[in-house]
Amino acid sequence: GLAYEKLGKKSKAKEAYETASESDPGSSKNLAKVYLDQGNYEKAIELLQQAIKADPDKAINYDQLGLAYEKSGQLKAAEKAYKTALEKATKQKDIYYNNLGLYYYNQADHQQAVTYYQKAIDLDPSHAVYFDNIGLAYEKMQQFSEAEKAYQQALALQPNKALYLNRMGTLYYRNGDYEKAFNYYQQTVEKQPNDPIGWENLGLANEKLKRFDEAKLAYQKAINNAPESSRDIYYNRMGILYYNQYKDKEAIDYYNRAIAIK
Repeated sequence: GLAYEKLGKKSKAKEAYETASESDPGSSKNLAKVYLDQGNYEKAIELLQQAIKADPDKAINYDQLGLAYEKSGQLKAAEKAYKTALEKATKQKDIYYNNLGLYYYNQADHQQAVTYYQKAIDLDPSHAVYFDNIGLAYEKMQQFSEAEKAYQQALALQPNKALYLNRMGTLYYRNGDYEKAFNYYQQTVEKQPNDPIGWENLGLANEKLKRFDEAKLAYQKAINNAPESSRDIYYNRMGILYYNQYKDKEAIDYYNRAIAIK
């Protein structure tokens, strides 16, 4: 099943997992993951409960059960399952602290999210994603200096990751420091030149800095790199730029292009 999954043969993987789970209920977690990916959360829950019954001390089964409950909207059951995973874990507890932090973040309990993300970091500070996660939570709490420190630590671990460069740019943009935002967005598009969102962000920073020609070039790059079906966002952005410059004819042209896609 795992081999088929790696080859992208999902139906074959599912068949293999089904055969395995019939003779070994403990392996039901692999089949449960297939159902999770398909959005069949009730079936995933059923299979994970079988896996837990067969092996009640395996932390990952409770963790996956928590995810299935969360996806199905059974939040109290999800929280309990995530906490049980943490209790059962004998190694790599940082993963389960982080996952519990993600659960609380998704429920907009950002303070609790910070608590669990920090525990994950304390156990293993080598994961950039943990710093990124805690940075997002701090940002939601409007603790911008803490968010900045966290994103900087993520970047120290993975200095070439476009996602973290973009995070820094967006943090500075939201706080009105458009020059710093521009610098980070510029690095973002250098690392990931085919991402239209990065170019849009660079355009926004240029616009705030009144570099209108550079903003147009950035928005055009966003348009060029976006799939045709989602170019309306960037056509509209270009329309707004022209409108703000009192160039109504050009603005209407781009607005019409956006409307045509919608």
